[in-house]
Amino acid sequence: MSPSIASKIVLLLLLAVITAVFFAMIKGFLMAVLLAGIFASLAQPLYRRLHRACGGRDAPASVVTLLIIVLVIILPLGALLGVVTAEAIKVGNSVTPWVQDKLAHPDQVMVWLQGQPFYDRIAPYQDDILTRAGQMVGLFSRFLINNLSAATTGTVHFLFMLMIMLYSMYFFLSDGGKLIDLILYYLPLEDAEERRLLEKFRSVTRATLKGTAAIGALQGGL
Repeated sequence: MSPSIASKIVLLLLLAVITAVFFAMIKGFLMAVLLAGIFASLAQPLYRRLHRACGGRDAPASVVTLLIIVLVIILPLGALLGVVTAEAIKVGNSVTPWVQDKLAHPDQVMVWLQGQPFYDRIAPYQDDILTRAGQMVGLFSRFLINNLSAATTGTVHFLFMLMIMLYSMYFFLSDGGKLIDLILYYLPLEDAEERRLLEKFRSVTRATLKGTAAIGALQGGL
């Protein structure tokens, strides 16, 4: 084997190892980076307008684009999710003490049951009903505690990934054109085919996101 071939093989092996280590290091952030690339591609029309308004300067146009995305999309969605979460916690906090109070006074529960038309059928099982109800309250309380802890951890993780996505979007917006040109340069396709492929990707992504948003809005309305 000639020295040139051996050096090329060693170089390729080192490149493969470095690439594998790199992806192993960033695999937890790949989804955030992928979403940043998708949203940066969708925000290109807005970015180009702001780029012209900013006199062709990349950094100010990227910052203003991100500010608009945060103010128009992210903050309203975050406020909506916050309201829904607060209402869910409020309902859980109001229901649990009520059930615990009823179970702490079995006589009140029995008086309420005796006033129901189906009491004759459940009267033989009233002790089992109270026992099972107490177990259900305990399970429900543990469920709320565990899920509140998981929700807190998930919120911190979500905010961290959101910051990574916005940070990546900044560079995708300012340098995305150069990066795309570099990628397309190494593709074995004609320039017209490369541009057609890129536009097809953008249109499919835009249609997918619009369809997902429409379905989500319809389900929320129902």
